[in-house]
Amino acid sequence: EKDMGYLQGSFKTMKHDAGTYDKDAIGALLKRHNQEVQACYEQFLAANPKLGGALTINLEANAQGQITGASSDPKAGMADMAGVAGCVVDRAKTWKLPKKVNGNGTGTARMKLDYALSKRTDMK
Repeated sequence: EKDMGYLQGSFKTMKHDAGTYDKDAIGALLKRHNQEVQACYEQFLAANPKLGGALTINLEANAQGQITGASSDPKAGMADMAGVAGCVVDRAKTWKLPKKVNGNGTGTARMKLDYALSKRTDMK
């Protein structure tokens, strides 16, 4: 709720019809989903203990805050980082952003989320 309040408050300072989100507010809101990304990673880490690497998730949201598109690099697949990517993309499609209260109610917002995934080395 705090992050949503911050994001909604950012609309008051933007130019009318800009219809954009504050980058820091979006970042705070999307960080709440990091546990889902971690869960996807751990699911595939069990099958490949050496699994690690970069993951990029590209999201597109409409003015109502619904995720209307999601893609990944590496592309979604069945195993290793591609499997993690597919899992995260599936989950990301259910995420919701607040409705844009400023702007003309049309258009989309595009976000790029980068993750560097590696197993913990401090565990025995």
